[in-house]
Amino acid sequence: MNISLFNSGISYQENKTLVKDDANNPVDKIINSQIDEYHDNAKFNPKESLKKLKKIEQGNFDDIPNKTKYRLLVNIAVAYGRQNKEQESSEYLIDAKKYSEDCSAFHHAIYGYLIQSNKENAETLYQGLKNKNPQSNYVFMSKILLNDFNNIYPLEKDLPQNKLNEQDIVRTLAACYHQAKKHEKALTWLEKFYKSGNEDLEIQSVYALNLLNYVMRDEVCFGNQWSEDDKNKLDLSIRLFSDLWEQYDSKKIKKLHLSDGIGLCDALQLKGDVEKAEKIATELFDIDNTHIEICYQRANLFVKQEKLDKAIEVLEAVFGKNNKTDFQLIELLFKNAQHKEVIEKINTVNIGSLDILEQEYLNIFQAIAIYNTQDKDSAYQFIDGCNFSTLDNQLNLFIFYSHIAKDQEKSSYQLQLIEGNSINDMAYHNKLQLAKIYDDLQDDKKAISLYQQLITINQSSEILEDYWVYYLKWKIG
Repeated sequence: MNISLFNSGISYQENKTLVKDDANNPVDKIINSQIDEYHDNAKFNPKESLKKLKKIEQGNFDDIPNKTKYRLLVNIAVAYGRQNKEQESSEYLIDAKKYSEDCSAFHHAIYGYLIQSNKENAETLYQGLKNKNPQSNYVFMSKILLNDFNNIYPLEKDLPQNKLNEQDIVRTLAACYHQAKKHEKALTWLEKFYKSGNEDLEIQSVYALNLLNYVMRDEVCFGNQWSEDDKNKLDLSIRLFSDLWEQYDSKKIKKLHLSDGIGLCDALQLKGDVEKAEKIATELFDIDNTHIEICYQRANLFVKQEKLDKAIEVLEAVFGKNNKTDFQLIELLFKNAQHKEVIEKINTVNIGSLDILEQEYLNIFQAIAIYNTQDKDSAYQFIDGCNFSTLDNQLNLFIFYSHIAKDQEKSSYQLQLIEGNSINDMAYHNKLQLAKIYDDLQDDKKAISLYQQLITINQSSEILEDYWVYYLKWKIG
């Protein structure tokens, strides 16, 4: 089980409010005060907080009571978690259990074992927690974490109704649905937690990200279907990300929270506010000009402004460091008709590390580049050595045969292969592309059939207009 502390549903606030030991012990009192300070600072600067917390551990650990030791170790775990250092975080969560028999200590150690994929130890601790206090919130929070997120649905199905308003449980459900990429379900719990007035920067960030992911779903991105609810969710995502980004009041702090700036830039691009998106992208690039997501965004903005040369320049600087930007560079070189460069770059990429869809896209790019730099026979020979299993690239191969090679025999055969798929099971964007192919072929009956299916998903004016054009042509003709 590999999930980050950030998404675990662990209660960060409790680490500041745990009962402290001997108030008359001056050393203990000072250390607890320092832990409180570093706990708050970890929200913005976990690296610095970790350094200070580790200094306490190395200097005064033997002199402090067990409950303070527990607080210290859990806060060190949180500081590691905020830096995505899961292994170190898990070790501290498990070690902290030695110094406390509180229900929270069981829960955190369970989570530590789950990070290490040690479900057997996690289950053993869960039984001990359940026996200790069966109605503790930590029992139900641990139960949620022990679920198989992909196969047990809904996650809350076995929870008592009176527990579904408890803030720690709501937070845990929200985080776990987010981890399982069930964005709509995550939004239900994120909204409930956020509207409770609980100020939690992690949840605010996750909420903003889930809102953005929700409106980026397939039928919206490919069909331009924007309901009022989608627009409201996107606007809220922008507000939440903007609020977070403005709270980070220095370049140093923003560098620790780049994901929120990246989310804000993505949301602004999706809304079509290129000017504001470019401002954020420029700020991000100034903070870290080698960060893959930042370079990817900056290149996208240049593409939208039809500045392909600038986009290519940004991506060339990080070529070979990440598949995502490598693929993007090759795609832009292809669009820019730099066919020799396409072949050169593809030959240096580790194609086996890409997913199947991307591998097949590169094969399409290379086939067209070979066609343009060598000849048709060489391109056909290359295609014969490739496998195009994804519908996206079967459609692209048809376009190559019909529009570039202008080979009627091969394009007809390719269309027959495509039609061998179940059209009803096709993704929205595949149906839309196939409808446009039928449009080019003037096969109005098939085009109408597909547009009718598309209309049930997307009521956009463009789709409706295309449908009525073909419907009237078919009826009149």
